[in-house]
Amino acid sequence: MVLTAEQHHPNIKIFVSAHKQATFPEGESILPVQVGAAQATTRFTNTLHDDEGENISVENPRYCELTAQYWAWKNADADYYGFCHYRRYFDFTDTPHKENDYGEIIDSYIDGHALAEYGINDDAIARTVDGWDVITTPLNDVRRIGGFSNLKQHWDADEHLRLKDLRHMYDILCARHPDYKVDADAVLDGRTAAFCNMFIMKKEIFFEYNEWLFPLLDEFAAATDFSKMDVQTTRTVGHLSERLLNIFIAHKQRTGAHWKIKRLQCVHFLHPEPVTTLEPLDGKYTNVVPVVFAADNNYVPMLTTTIYSMLKNASTNRTYDVIVLERDITDESKRYMRQFFAKFPNAVLRFFDVSRYLAGFNLTTSNAHISIETYYRFIIQEALPFYSKLLYMDCDLVVNGDIAELFDTELGDHAIGAV
Repeated sequence: MVLTAEQHHPNIKIFVSAHKQATFPEGESILPVQVGAAQATTRFTNTLHDDEGENISVENPRYCELTAQYWAWKNADADYYGFCHYRRYFDFTDTPHKENDYGEIIDSYIDGHALAEYGINDDAIARTVDGWDVITTPLNDVRRIGGFSNLKQHWDADEHLRLKDLRHMYDILCARHPDYKVDADAVLDGRTAAFCNMFIMKKEIFFEYNEWLFPLLDEFAAATDFSKMDVQTTRTVGHLSERLLNIFIAHKQRTGAHWKIKRLQCVHFLHPEPVTTLEPLDGKYTNVVPVVFAADNNYVPMLTTTIYSMLKNASTNRTYDVIVLERDITDESKRYMRQFFAKFPNAVLRFFDVSRYLAGFNLTTSNAHISIETYYRFIIQEALPFYSKLLYMDCDLVVNGDIAELFDTELGDHAIGAV
């Protein structure tokens, strides 16, 4: 028998739910979806949207990432349907990675190194998925998480989840599908489950699952008063589906489905936000003097004093591009500084997070007077390649003249002019 190209390469679509912008892996099988798009204040230009076609986008505050699942069910065609989150992905390699008690591999950034480490690419996904019926995260034991005796106790221990809601869903399930009672009891009285609401299924299984799942959730939602719930408790429908996935699989296996089930580790990225880069100032700024500082949040008062002294003595005929390299300066501190320096129309204050550049380095100092921020200057040429010359200054000094005079110092063939 001759296999067709389609049989060699199944159509796999991994939908990545996102309610905020993030760094998304590239690939034909990886499709980011903006969830809650119907009520979002900003519409993403680099994703699909869960409010197009037949959808339940407006239910996102209650149904969470299930609005992407519903959208894919009604609007997308694939041989395999998979679901990840903007900060959580499957590990598509055969290499075991260290995980925490919640069964998650913890990593920092979604970058080229991480994508290769965890096989988050079309080829690795195809090799890993093809031939399996259902893929989920590993079964995690709730005794490992917090010493819980079963899944019901684990649910009840969450301050945002109510045991009466789990009982209500149990009653709905048993009334609609009496043959599922034994499986619901086994799962909820048991100690293991696949968490994170991440899975990959063959098309026919995926469709059967949705046809079973959404009527259960809709009946629960219709009979539940969400008006007095906090934001997290409002997400109960999403949490219920996480348990129902395990019940559905347990029932099908008990009743003879004989699915080939694979468990893949889950990678949790702590910093999925998009890569930020510094760009040259707009062409309207002329005679630019770039001045770079490095500081942490504790040093903001001293930094502000230094910058103020510099701008107070600056020439009105020059533009000062003030760039602060930092990792932990708070949004509040940045806002105060921008407001304070708005009085200087010939200055632009910018902050640049160096965390991604320093990832993988264990930076320490042996001198209490030398801070970690000392290292930041080494990434200047990578972060600001558009400047052929700039000033780097410490932020514990006072400037008594126009710093442009120092910037204009001729260096000749010398790469650095230093004190």
